[in-house]
Amino acid sequence: MHLQRKKYNLVEMITQEPPKPEYIIHGFERGTVGIIAGAGGVGKSMYAIQLAFAVASGGKYNLLDFKVPKQRKVVYVSAEDTLSMIHERVHVIAEKMEIAEDDAQKLSENLIIIDPFEGEESLTLEAFLETTKNEFKDIDLVIIDTFSHFLNGQDENSNSDMKVVMTSLQRVAKRTDTAILLLHHASKASVKDINGFGQQAVRGASAIVDHARYVVAMRRMTYEEGLLYYDPDISSQKPISYLMPPQRYKNYVYAEVTKQNRGNIEPGKWYVFKKGGVLIPASIKGTASLQQKFQQEQEEKQGVKRCEV
Repeated sequence: MHLQRKKYNLVEMITQEPPKPEYIIHGFERGTVGIIAGAGGVGKSMYAIQLAFAVASGGKYNLLDFKVPKQRKVVYVSAEDTLSMIHERVHVIAEKMEIAEDDAQKLSENLIIIDPFEGEESLTLEAFLETTKNEFKDIDLVIIDTFSHFLNGQDENSNSDMKVVMTSLQRVAKRTDTAILLLHHASKASVKDINGFGQQAVRGASAIVDHARYVVAMRRMTYEEGLLYYDPDISSQKPISYLMPPQRYKNYVYAEVTKQNRGNIEPGKWYVFKKGGVLIPASIKGTASLQQKFQQEQEEKQGVKRCEV
């Protein structure tokens, strides 16, 4: 078989302005592969579904304040959750954003949620994406929930295996001008220690991150962080870690872009879980003196005198 290589026009590149990149959301470009990584239960699926709503509606239904340049067609592939779980997530998002029935019909033309396990268990991820693109025309974004369900025995800790998988995904994304977003689990190190939070938060071989152009890492707030923040929507006096019920600080989730190959990287953001598990931006504020002030007040109430050095 004779392969025809594509030759780029150097004169055109030198003499003409380059085309502007087409972003799905800020920093995540069409024709590339991205990753959302986090521990189980951190909210990856809810975050990704809300992202899908934002992109499919052109930013109209955008609880997480993504920068969405234009409306695009999205296919969300749910390999982990049951139909009732997906239905619940979609319904609580729609309730929170007050999506009317007429809008729901329009939205359904641009947001398609599918179950990949209807006779497709043995397909490679590349083959599955090809069949999906053929079935649903003009797709701009495919979200895979989760990456590990499509590895078909390939070792996610093997750089050689993951290089093959990720290279094939890059090839599909580039050839079809489709953005592919993979949901994946976090490494044990990043779950135990927030200092390990970053590109290394992605579980498995380094080839996974190496071949992605956009990576978001998610984690829950720690007790120590909760001592340094307060939520003015609840209390401007108590650190989050002192709020009731106990461990309420775990309702707060931090999402940060840890890799982006084009454009400026925006600061990470805190979100908070609301009714039904919906995520919204958290209005928390932080001060290093807050915990000290609160502790001093508690000690004074208990008649404990602080020793000044």
